[in-house]
Amino acid sequence: MIKNVKEIFVDFDDTLTESLKSFCDVYNKRYSKQANCGNIRKWNCKDECTELKDGELLDIFSSDLFFRNLKVKRFANEVLADLSCYYPITIVSIGTYDNCSKKSKYIKNNFPFVSRSILIACNKRNNLPMDKSFINMKDGAFIDDVERNLKSSNAKQKILFETTKGTEWNRKWNGKRISN
Repeated sequence: MIKNVKEIFVDFDDTLTESLKSFCDVYNKRYSKQANCGNIRKWNCKDECTELKDGELLDIFSSDLFFRNLKVKRFANEVLADLSCYYPITIVSIGTYDNCSKKSKYIKNNFPFVSRSILIACNKRNNLPMDKSFINMKDGAFIDDVERNLKSSNAKQKILFETTKGTEWNRKWNGKRISN
């Protein structure tokens, strides 16, 4: 149980799902490479996926193959299903219009206990803004893998979900951390 909150807000990519793994699977298929998602430390993934072209990162994250390969993280369904008995669960995520459309279907098919989703769709192809600060989470707990989203949130409790240590998006977080 998470104490003193009325709702739980949770990120989608690499918090509930294995998004970087699916991304690498698509990349590896396109380029006949052996990129390992566990080696990615940079936001643009080019430290491991060296053949990526400008704009291709968002194209892969919006592709049908990405969503066909996408797996729910181990224990994510069980933990959220249990928590949904005590709290409303809201998934909060950012993506392109195509990505958010496909996320909506994925959430419907894989997380039936989720109360609602807030999917922030942007059309900026090369510079997708990462900002969830306008969402009122003041009475909730927020779980995300990106420290910037946690820092800008007004959530009562902020928890970093850490899949990989030492990435650009989570290495400076000093608050509570959880992992699988």
